[in-house]
This record gives sequence, structure tokens and C-alpha cells, in this order.
Amino acid sequence: MDQLVRVLNGIDRRLRVLEEWATAILIAVIVAATAIGVFWRYVLRDPLSWPNELSLFLFLWIAFLAASMVARDDGHFKIEFFLEKRSEATQQWVNIFLNVLKFIFLVVFVWVSIRVFPIQSKRRMTAVLGVHKGWHTFSLTIGFSLMALTVVTDTLRRFVALRTLKSQRGGKQQ
Repeated sequence: MDQLVRVLNGIDRRLRVLEEWATAILIAVIVAATAIGVFWRYVLRDPLSWPNELSLFLFLWIAFLAASMVARDDGHFKIEFFLEKRSEATQQWVNIFLNVLKFIFLVVFVWVSIRVFPIQSKRRMTAVLGVHKGWHTFSLTIGFSLMALTVVTDTLRRFVALRTLKSQRGGKQQ
């Protein structure tokens, strides 16, 4: 299991860099599109319609990539008041249970987004750019898949931590 955790940690590091770069590029494109839209509207007095559409479309992708990055940093909201008062082993088991629930939720959403993709691909999301709604849905598929991978990695790390705790307790008793 240690080997698998090392492999997943390596994948996790690479995905983090990829997500950060992709998010940074998308934010830069949104800023540029917005600046172009403002310039054309207020300086040239000839408003463009595509900057708003592009910004709204890319914002969804940023939201799901950012959600994946927050999940990787364990930054989503949770209340740990009761859990902090328990032993480390109990905390690990509770977090493993919660990770299983999260994984089920994420897999259902990935499955649904994959099933909906062909249907949404037949519809146009934007009037000017002609981007299909399937690309909208695909952001959910990617974001939730990345979060599911993070949950699996975190769960395996917690199992390794439990094994380490068990071996430490075993060594103290002898």
C-alpha cells in the first residue's frame, strides 16, 4: 500500500501543478476578455458580446478546478470540534468513513455528468461563441473526477497512518 500511496502522491503533485497553471491561464483569459469588453464598450462605444460569454464559460471551469484544489488542501468547510477530542485513530477512522461518503457522492456526479454530456452537447450554450452545453457539463466531470482521486489518495494515506499508529502502539507494549 505504501508503494501505491507514493505513486498517487506523485500523480497528486503533478495534477496540482497542472490545475494551478490551467486556473491561472483561465483567469488571465477572463481578465483580458473583460478588459477588451470594457475598452470596446466605453472607449470605442461599440460593445462586444463575446467577452461576457467567454468569461461566464471559463468561470465555471475555474470554479471546479479551484474546488479540486481546495479538496486537495482539505480546505472545504467542516466542523472538527467533536472530532478533535477523540484519539488519533478514531479521527482517522471517522475521516475514512467521511471519505467513503464523499467518494460515493463524487462518483455519482461523475457518472451523471458523463451520461448527460451527449445530451448537452446537442444544445448551444452561448449565442455568439457557439459553445455547446456539453463543455459546460464536462467541467463538472473533470472537477469531480479530480476530487474523487484526491479522496482516494487521502483515504489511502489515512490507512497508512492507522497502520503506523498500530505499529507504534504495538512497539510500546512489548
